[in-house]
Amino acid sequence: MELQSTCGALTEYSKMQQVGLMMFPELKTNRLTLRQFQQDDLEPICEYISNFEVSKMLTVVPHPYTKADGE
Repeated sequence: MELQSTCGALTEYSKMQQVGLMMFPELKTNRLTLRQFQQDDLEPICEYISNFEVSKMLTVVPHPYTKADGE
């Protein structure tokens, strides 16, 4: 299954996790935690990506970035 390159991948990742198609381990350091996307992540991700200084560094992201883009 091909994933979208933007936060729209949140939905695809969630679907894959629900049907057990992928395992995503949680990796932690003192300064960073990498984990699978969660629905609660949508609002802060949209807020960060809507910042033009962030979005201009990304390959393909609409600006402004909305919740509809993330879903």
